Amino acid sequence: GIIAQVLERHLDIFVGSEAQNVQQILASVHDKETMEVLEEQRNWLSSIDKMPATSTSSAAHLASIGEIERTVQGSMNACQQVSNGKPMLDLIRKFAALLHDY
Repeated sequence: GIIAQVLERHLDIFVGSEAQNVQQILASVHDKETMEVLEEQRNWLSSIDKMPATSTSSAAHLASIGEIERTVQGSMNACQQVSNGKPMLDLIRKFAALLHDY
């Protein structure tokens, strides 16, 4: 409707802000998810699960994956409430570029 048309013009600010949120999460990955930290998590989980340490996957313990997924999904849902047009496409393109680097 008319409200969506008016708001679409200003959603570039929203798109930029949401992309910056994902960028900040990605920037923190190097500090939070070092091989040393992942190895400690794997050993801790193995002792709880009584499973050999070699059978668990480090990828299963990457907290950033879930955090990024929730952030992207929430951003897309919020954008969809206002517009499915150009702002949504811009948001998807920015997220795709950021996630490609991840």
